[in-house]
Amino acid sequence: MTSANQSAIVALLEAVETAHGTYETNELGGVRDEAWPQWYASYLLTHGLAERLGAPDLAPERLASRLVQLDAGFCRAQPAIPWTTFYAERLASDPGQDPAPV
Repeated sequence: MTSANQSAIVALLEAVETAHGTYETNELGGVRDEAWPQWYASYLLTHGLAERLGAPDLAPERLASRLVQLDAGFCRAQPAIPWTTFYAERLASDPGQDPAPV
């Protein structure tokens, strides 16, 4: 993945984080959204993530599963990089990988 494309994916992940925070505050009254992977997947796909990844047929359910996997991997690894960079690197290498340990 080019650094420009990775930067665009990171920016998209930052945008979804902000939009989802607003959704949790305004629509859920500040309650944590346990269905966040589906919400993130829908937003990301609507805003062009699949095209950025070269995976135009990426299904929302598959992306949501991948996001759960990435979240678990990030929490486990506790890397010294932002979650957005961690996710962007791994999504670019295999956007629809089946859930499995990272």
